[in-house]
Amino acid sequence: MNGEGGSLLGEGVSRRILPNVASNLAFMLVNFVMGLVLVPYYISELGVAAYAIIPVATSITSYITLISDSLTSTVSRYLTIDMGSDMTSAKRTFNTAVFGFTCIVVAAIPIIILISLLAPSIFDIATNTVLSVQVMFVCILSAVLISIWSNNFITVMYSKNRIDLMNTVKIVQVLLQIALIILFFTFVSESVEYVGLAYLIAAVVYSVFGFLMARRVCPELRVSRRQFDRGRLGEMLSVGGWSLINSLGNLLFIQTSLLLVNVMMGAEAGGYFGVIVTLISAVSSLVDTLASIFAPIIYGLFADGKTEAMGRVSRMAVKVVGLVMSMPIAFLCVFSVPILTLWVGADYTSLTDVVWATMFVMIGIGAISPAYPLTMVYLKVKVPGIITFIFGLINVFLTVMVIRYTDLGLVGVGITWSVTMFVKNCIVNPWYIGRVSGMGTFDLHKSLAYGFVSYFGLLVFYYVLDMFLDVPVSWFWMILLGVVLLAIHVVLVYRVALNREEREVVNSCIPGPVRRVFERFA
Repeated sequence: MNGEGGSLLGEGVSRRILPNVASNLAFMLVNFVMGLVLVPYYISELGVAAYAIIPVATSITSYITLISDSLTSTVSRYLTIDMGSDMTSAKRTFNTAVFGFTCIVVAAIPIIILISLLAPSIFDIATNTVLSVQVMFVCILSAVLISIWSNNFITVMYSKNRIDLMNTVKIVQVLLQIALIILFFTFVSESVEYVGLAYLIAAVVYSVFGFLMARRVCPELRVSRRQFDRGRLGEMLSVGGWSLINSLGNLLFIQTSLLLVNVMMGAEAGGYFGVIVTLISAVSSLVDTLASIFAPIIYGLFADGKTEAMGRVSRMAVKVVGLVMSMPIAFLCVFSVPILTLWVGADYTSLTDVVWATMFVMIGIGAISPAYPLTMVYLKVKVPGIITFIFGLINVFLTVMVIRYTDLGLVGVGITWSVTMFVKNCIVNPWYIGRVSGMGTFDLHKSLAYGFVSYFGLLVFYYVLDMFLDVPVSWFWMILLGVVLLAIHVVLVYRVALNREEREVVNSCIPGPVRRVFERFA
């Protein structure tokens, strides 16, 4: 491989990065198109007030999946390390997770029934009927339970660093959801319960497809009750418990902000803020696209005892993700008026200030994401969990105060979320991660700074460009402009912002013919 780049990651890891990144980009693009197509489609078919209950329902699913997400991250940590050293231990971890998740799913069934029955009396359902909202909730939440159990097989692909196959399964699920929703609305009825039915059918397909792909990746892992290990379950639950606190704290941020807007400001305001939440989710998908490829690498380096390389990869990942994220976020802010006009209509350009208020912090949220696995590697998840929960409560308190006692409206809700997330993700957490992983106190802060410096520089450049360049308000021209500016940005990042070792790591992940073309133009 290419010098230090090859030795830092290893040939096998480097070879998997490009297909993993490509599949992540494909998954991100599918999610982006889903938001791009479905939000205006929902609004045109249902009206903004009736649509507002859909993002509320999908936000509620986050509360159901918080236990699953916490345990999944824990299982991923153990399974990835076990697969690299002891397949017998990996079988115990896998089957312990399978039967543990089964218990969670069974225990959650009464909860989803209760939530579904009470939803119409808790939330503003606008013109939707009580029965249609109840059916939608029970279908969407049932789909979540199926996906929770299916994550056992998704984790196998993740632990094998086959993120490309994992994303293939997820892409099929998303595309099927979109297709079914459009088919139901076109040929059956324009009613929200069919959104729930589409989610449910897609979740069943996701489960079956995930099982088949996991068997292909690792046929040695089979479901066996005899491999269930109570001791391993207790160990994972101990770690997962604090991870659960962290997940619960995360849900006290944008998801809870959306629920508070719906309850305190009404369905129409909730529908408008739902557009912003969808935008944040789309950017988060891009974040996950870049950040998720590093967790299996970090776990693998830890399993091999390469802790110094693990720290270097983490710092490089934070820097690179921040630099890459700065471009689309700056572009989105400066060109928010035409983008909102094209996406959801001219009536929603009033959300421009909310876009500016919420997008800035996404750079820090995205950039620090690749470093979070370090807390799981060292099993130091207690303090991050407490920190996240405390800041989540602060966000809830301040949001209520802003809505009740100020005239800031949705902009105030966005600013409150951004401030609490910035302090947590860009100041406190980088300090703690650096401390527990043996890095310098401010090493991660320095890596984070690259993304913010790039963002502010791009804001100035794009603002001047917008003043002198009259871009027609059409998807073709906006996409063309974005692609051109992204290409320029990637070349500048590669040539100016990355040092020699970081460039060699990038080169080691690119196939030879593509690498030679890239190096020629970059």
